[in-house]
Amino acid sequence: MSAIGAAPALHTQSFIGSAYKPPDANYACVQLWNPVGSGVVAAVLAVRASVDTANAGFWLISYPAATNFDNAGHNKILGGAVAQSDLRIASIINPLSVGTRIYDVSSQAANVTIALDFSPAPIFVPEGGGLMVAGNAQNISAKAGFEWYES
Repeated sequence: MSAIGAAPALHTQSFIGSAYKPPDANYACVQLWNPVGSGVVAAVLAVRASVDTANAGFWLISYPAATNFDNAGHNKILGGAVAQSDLRIASIINPLSVGTRIYDVSSQAANVTIALDFSPAPIFVPEGGGLMVAGNAQNISAKAGFEWYES
């Protein structure tokens, strides 16, 4: 564990979660969403993502709320409080028309997980913000896992 993640884990504010969006005619997207009114900032330490099609990749995008709640984040202290942020999935016609691309993995093998480590300088997701993994082609799936803490 990085030094930046040590203190929040001890205070039950360190979380992990993942989601999967099956392929369809649009772009498959998985998002860590920090809702308005949560009272926290989500500091993303790591993202792990994959797609199911060879020679495709994914974008990491700052994006408003995805439409479908998938699951709540899991506390890294078993039995600890549930995260304020949650994981969402969506099928979006053109995610780059609304979101801002902040990272790009342009090509990878099918079903190979790419790990992006942002410690010790995490990506901060404010209230009302989301960090999204979007497949960079239509008709492919997106799988993503996030590790974060809230403060």
